[in-house]
Amino acid sequence: MEILALIGSPHKNSNCEIIVDEIAKGAEENGHTVTKYIIHDLDVAPCSGCELCNKGNDCRYEDDGTEIIDKLANGDSVILASPIYFGQMTAQAKTIVDRFYSIFNNLKKALVKMQRQLLF
Repeated sequence: MEILALIGSPHKNSNCEIIVDEIAKGAEENGHTVTKYIIHDLDVAPCSGCELCNKGNDCRYEDDGTEIIDKLANGDSVILASPIYFGQMTAQAKTIVDRFYSIFNNLKKALVKMQRQLLF
Protein backbone atom coordinates (compact mmCIF):
# COMPACT_ATOMS: atom_id res chain seq x y z
CA MET A 1 0.00 0.00 0.00
CA GLU A 2 1.25 3.47 -0.94
CA ILE A 3 0.61 5.95 1.86
CA LEU A 4 1.00 9.71 1.53
CA ALA A 5 1.79 11.51 4.80
CA LEU A 6 1.32 15.28 4.95
CA ILE A 7 2.56 17.38 7.84
CA GLY A 8 0.69 20.69 8.19
CA SER A 9 2.73 22.10 11.07
CA PRO A 10 5.14 24.94 10.25
CA HIS A 11 7.49 23.80 13.04
CA LYS A 12 10.37 21.34 12.69
CA ASN A 13 10.04 18.19 14.81
CA SER A 14 6.51 19.17 15.78
CA ASN A 15 4.13 16.89 17.64
CA CYS A 16 2.36 16.28 14.32
CA GLU A 17 5.59 15.13 12.71
CA ILE A 18 6.45 12.89 15.67
CA ILE A 19 3.02 11.24 15.53
CA VAL A 20 3.15 10.77 11.75
CA ASP A 21 6.66 9.31 12.00
CA GLU A 22 5.37 6.71 14.47
CA ILE A 23 2.43 5.84 12.22
CA ALA A 24 4.78 5.62 9.22
CA LYS A 25 7.17 3.38 11.15
CA GLY A 26 4.35 0.97 11.95
CA ALA A 27 3.10 1.04 8.36
CA GLU A 28 6.56 0.38 6.94
CA GLU A 29 7.11 -2.48 9.38
CA ASN A 30 3.97 -4.02 7.89
CA GLY A 31 5.20 -3.72 4.31
CA HIS A 32 3.66 -0.42 3.27
CA THR A 33 5.46 2.47 1.58
CA VAL A 34 5.13 5.92 3.16
CA THR A 35 6.08 9.18 1.44
CA LYS A 36 6.20 12.11 3.86
CA TYR A 37 5.93 15.78 2.97
CA ILE A 38 6.34 18.74 5.31
CA ILE A 39 4.14 21.25 3.52
CA HIS A 40 5.79 24.32 5.08
CA ASP A 41 9.08 23.39 3.37
CA LEU A 42 7.49 23.16 -0.08
CA ASP A 43 6.35 25.55 -2.77
CA VAL A 44 2.58 25.02 -2.89
CA ALA A 45 0.43 27.69 -4.51
CA PRO A 46 -3.16 28.06 -3.33
CA CYS A 47 -6.01 26.93 -5.57
CA SER A 48 -7.12 29.82 -7.76
CA GLY A 49 -10.50 28.33 -8.67
CA CYS A 50 -9.66 28.56 -12.38
CA GLU A 51 -11.62 25.32 -13.10
CA LEU A 52 -9.02 23.92 -15.54
CA CYS A 53 -9.23 20.64 -13.62
CA ASN A 54 -12.97 20.58 -14.17
CA LYS A 55 -12.24 20.51 -17.91
CA GLY A 56 -9.98 17.44 -17.61
CA ASN A 57 -6.70 19.37 -17.38
CA ASP A 58 -4.04 19.20 -14.71
CA CYS A 59 -3.74 22.00 -12.21
CA ARG A 60 -2.39 25.22 -13.69
CA TYR A 61 0.40 25.32 -11.12
CA GLU A 62 3.56 23.31 -11.65
CA ASP A 63 4.91 23.33 -8.12
CA ASP A 64 5.48 20.90 -5.28
CA GLY A 65 1.72 20.67 -4.84
CA THR A 66 1.51 18.98 -8.24
CA GLU A 67 3.74 16.15 -7.03
CA ILE A 68 1.60 15.71 -3.92
CA ILE A 69 -1.60 15.70 -5.98
CA ASP A 70 -0.20 13.03 -8.32
CA LYS A 71 0.90 10.89 -5.35
CA LEU A 72 -2.53 11.26 -3.79
CA ALA A 73 -4.34 10.38 -7.01
CA ASN A 74 -2.26 7.23 -7.49
CA GLY A 75 -1.85 6.23 -3.85
CA ASP A 76 -3.92 4.11 -1.55
CA SER A 77 -4.17 6.21 1.59
CA VAL A 78 -3.36 9.62 3.04
CA ILE A 79 -2.44 10.85 6.49
CA LEU A 80 -2.89 14.56 7.17
CA ALA A 81 -1.62 15.92 10.48
CA SER A 82 -2.09 19.52 11.49
CA PRO A 83 -2.22 21.45 14.72
CA ILE A 84 -5.29 23.57 15.27
CA TYR A 85 -4.69 27.29 14.84
CA PHE A 86 -7.61 29.62 15.51
CA GLY A 87 -10.10 26.75 15.40
CA GLN A 88 -8.94 25.02 12.22
CA MET A 89 -6.03 23.40 10.41
CA THR A 90 -2.97 25.48 9.60
CA ALA A 91 -2.74 27.60 6.46
CA GLN A 92 -0.14 25.16 5.09
CA ALA A 93 -2.51 22.20 5.48
CA LYS A 94 -5.48 24.14 4.09
CA THR A 95 -3.49 25.16 1.02
CA ILE A 96 -2.80 21.57 -0.01
CA VAL A 97 -6.30 20.41 0.93
CA ASP A 98 -7.72 23.11 -1.36
CA ARG A 99 -5.52 21.76 -4.15
CA PHE A 100 -7.20 18.34 -3.69
CA TYR A 101 -10.02 20.01 -5.63
CA SER A 102 -8.04 19.31 -8.81
CA ILE A 103 -8.31 15.57 -8.19
CA PHE A 104 -11.99 15.38 -7.37
CA ASN A 105 -13.00 17.44 -10.41
CA ASN A 106 -10.63 16.00 -13.00
CA LEU A 107 -12.18 12.98 -14.67
CA LYS A 108 -8.76 11.86 -15.92
CA LYS A 109 -7.25 11.45 -12.44
CA ALA A 110 -6.90 7.93 -11.08
CA LEU A 111 -8.73 8.73 -7.83
CA VAL A 112 -11.88 9.71 -9.71
CA LYS A 113 -11.65 6.61 -11.90
CA MET A 114 -11.30 4.43 -8.81
CA GLN A 115 -14.31 6.09 -7.17
CA ARG A 116 -16.40 5.52 -10.26
CA GLN A 117 -15.40 1.84 -10.39
CA LEU A 118 -16.52 1.46 -6.79
CA LEU A 119 -19.82 3.20 -7.43
CA PHE A 120 -20.82 1.27 -10.56
